Amino acid sequence: MIAESREVLQNKIIDFIRDYFQIPDQEISGDCRLKRDLGLSSFELLEMYCNLEEALGININENEFGSFSTISDLAKYIERNSYL
Repeated sequence: MIAESREVLQNKIIDFIRDYFQIPDQEISGDCRLKRDLGLSSFELLEMYCNLEEALGININENEFGSFSTISDLAKYIERNSYL
């Protein structure tokens, strides 16, 4: 994957989450909290991270899974820790 801005990456993550969980556009943004705002369970998040890794061709450290509160947090992590 070539280098991308955080905004582009965040939009890719939003699109992935929206499509994966069938969340309406108006209910999802970078500031959405994954558990509280989107209502995702720990199992759903684990499944999503694994599928997101495959979709984006990245690796997310399993020890970091619990540290992402928002979609923006996840985008920042991927930007810092992946060769995009």
